[in-house]
Amino acid sequence: MAFVSVSIKGTTIDTLTDKTGHYQLINLPVGNFLIVASSVGYKTEEIPFTIEKNQTREINFGLEEDLLNLSEVIISADRSEQKRRKPRH
Repeated sequence: MAFVSVSIKGTTIDTLTDKTGHYQLINLPVGNFLIVASSVGYKTEEIPFTIEKNQTREINFGLEEDLLNLSEVIISADRSEQKRRKPRH
């Protein structure tokens, strides 16, 4: 899937998948982490993994649709013009 957010939980390390669904995170520190994949309309998936020095890992996700948690957006309008003002205190 394209444009899935992939991040390392608890850090600022993140990226998006490309149009073919591939992603790359480079120069990760050594340690234990949770990698998180999320996209609108799909359940977020978290996978624990360990990075050791000079190690390359491939972690694949299989996101499931989550139709129950999609929020509806409702836009309504009429023909009359309305101006909104901040109340004076």
